[in-house]
Amino acid sequence: MKRTATKKEEVFHLLIFQAVSPDFFYILLFSAMLGCVAGGILDLLPERVSRFVSALLILAVCILFCTEAVYHSVFQSFLVLSGTADLAGQAMDFTDVIWKNIFGNLLTIILLLLPFPLFYVCRSMRWIDFSRKSLRTCGISLGVAAECYLTATLFLNLSGAAPYSSHDIYYHNVSADMTVEHFGVMTMNRLDGLYAMVGRPSRTLQIDSETTDPGNEIPVYMNLNACSAISAALSEMDISNMGMLTPNTMNIDFAAMAASAPNENTAQLTRYFQSQKGTLRNQYTGMFKGYNVIFITAEGFYGRVIDQNLTPTLYRLRNEGFVFNHYYTPGWYASTSDGEYSNLTGLLPTDGLVSLKMTGKTEIICISPWDGSWNASAIP
Repeated sequence: MKRTATKKEEVFHLLIFQAVSPDFFYILLFSAMLGCVAGGILDLLPERVSRFVSALLILAVCILFCTEAVYHSVFQSFLVLSGTADLAGQAMDFTDVIWKNIFGNLLTIILLLLPFPLFYVCRSMRWIDFSRKSLRTCGISLGVAAECYLTATLFLNLSGAAPYSSHDIYYHNVSADMTVEHFGVMTMNRLDGLYAMVGRPSRTLQIDSETTDPGNEIPVYMNLNACSAISAALSEMDISNMGMLTPNTMNIDFAAMAASAPNENTAQLTRYFQSQKGTLRNQYTGMFKGYNVIFITAEGFYGRVIDQNLTPTLYRLRNEGFVFNHYYTPGWYASTSDGEYSNLTGLLPTDGLVSLKMTGKTEIICISPWDGSWNASAIP
């Protein structure tokens, strides 16, 4: 068991990420820690009980890693076990996709399941000693586990606490996906189990001082010779009116907002936005001034069903409106509902939770559809 956790993390990381990251050191230490803790506990159990529990743990670990591999293949993100209850009912809607990805990742699944039959071979050949050990032997295993943990946390604290650093990801629960990439599947689920019991850590906002330095300004006008592609595009524009290349900003008193901010995080965010330059004006700036905005979310929408006679309004939107061909799709934990949550609130969803469902338990700020006023209400 001590070796299984470490080897499993190594194989999984290489199969999924196909590279060895600089933080692979932490993956080895934290997985070795968990393996030593499990081994130390198993050493105290009677032989028959130790055989059974060892087989059960190895099977559970194999299933966990296979599940994570298939889930990542489908959603390009990792499954947080504490949120499986919310998504269990929805999984049946994706049965065909799940089976397709299982067969598509059959080699990966076989490699991740391999420790279980190897365990039985080793057990039948009596290459593994399941006899009850002394307290001293158990203490050595737990001591090695403590040494691995202290070594990892020591290097984490020495590495600095910059935003999205290894320290920030580990201690502030930035993202489940980042935690897996930097520390492994076992550590992600260990931290998730801890947060389920004691609550998630509150993350203090961290912004580099250089970013908010008023003297560290970005030039308003770009160098036309910096990039040949940009130069070619701009050469076709009428840049005699240089106002077109000025930032599109609003007249906001950020200093007053920062002074009256309710807490330091809000004040720091305000100073950060004050230091940023606005998006450059272009030929579309101000085109929709005075118009109402109707926001439509069409889930599972298929563009080919749009017909000039059956859906004339959608047809006009597609053929006479703006079409954004260059976009990206965020791989959130619960992609559908989290997308709706982000659309409604402008906030990023939280890993391990179905954020849209959680809004029913609290009040959030939204705009009244009748008079446009701000009010606090719960989105059902």
